[in-house]
Amino acid sequence: MIAIGMGALYVQTRPRQKNRSPFFFSWTLSSGIWMFLVFEIAILRLLEITQLEHFIFLVLLACTCFYFYKVKAIADFELATGSSKGKEYSPVLTSDSHYCQVCQIEVNDRFFHSIWWNCCILRQNYIYFFIGQLFAFTTILYGTNLGLTTICQPFLLYGIILLPEDCQDVYFEFQLAISFVCCMYGLGYLCVVTLILIRHFFVFIPKYMAPQWKKFVNATV
Repeated sequence: MIAIGMGALYVQTRPRQKNRSPFFFSWTLSSGIWMFLVFEIAILRLLEITQLEHFIFLVLLACTCFYFYKVKAIADFELATGSSKGKEYSPVLTSDSHYCQVCQIEVNDRFFHSIWWNCCILRQNYIYFFIGQLFAFTTILYGTNLGLTTICQPFLLYGIILLPEDCQDVYFEFQLAISFVCCMYGLGYLCVVTLILIRHFFVFIPKYMAPQWKKFVNATV
């Protein structure tokens, strides 16, 4: 339901011409901060997560933040002073130029405009964006599983892998209820990230790898 609601909100409020908005960027940051605080304050207080599990979660989160920071930093640098420097609109575009209707500028090597990070994704920062999505997927999956197996009765799936089974206790304690809602919200975000990754594997990864593949083919011929 969360994924459906987020998708419907995107359809209704997606950026159009001269409509660049930080709303989705602020939503992404506030959601991440909220889920992190609930995890650190409410779930860790139950003292069922080991120090090693907590350390792994923090490392994954730090990697996610680093790669998305690089996405924003490289986009701002390239559009300001780099090879993809934004230009005023011209009716004649070169083969590697694209006009971003959201930013209202012409940029080189543009893949798409990300409303979630409120910046253009270029060839220079695309690999950071993709790796950041992979780390985001892993962080949310790992964190929500830790949370659900802490507040619910878990069962052993295989080896040391636990999955939640019985969550009836969340109806009787406020702290468990808040933690459960946070985990469900995280699973909704996980669905969105999964759909994004699937699209990138089939659409943008081939586009990103095409120049390298051409160079490899030309070098072997």
